[in-house]
Amino acid sequence: LRAHDVTVTEGGEEALEVLEEEPEVDLILCDLMMPEMSGMELCEHLEAQQPDLAARLIFVTGGAFTEAARSFLRKSERPCVDKPVSPRLLEEAMMQCLRATRGGEEQAAAPARDLSA
Repeated sequence: LRAHDVTVTEGGEEALEVLEEEPEVDLILCDLMMPEMSGMELCEHLEAQQPDLAARLIFVTGGAFTEAARSFLRKSERPCVDKPVSPRLLEEAMMQCLRATRGGEEQAAAPARDLSA
């Protein structure tokens, strides 16, 4: 299987700092609902400041939806994987996102590493 480098941040603000310094990422997995900065706010910031990165965003959610979150997900058309995360569904979302952002023939053919615990 193809290996991936993974960077973990403690929240949206830290993620933005990392992405500012290292914008060459393949994918961003982000919880939809987080304290201080929600995944929706992170996405909106990326769309305004780094739209190429916003296109690489995949949401993960535990299902605690507000009406604003439901509406945002419908409008954003970004992949969203429910918790507990199914490795198969996560891999499908990753491949979908890679194909959309890179035209990824090569990436679509290479399986993603199982990222589940």
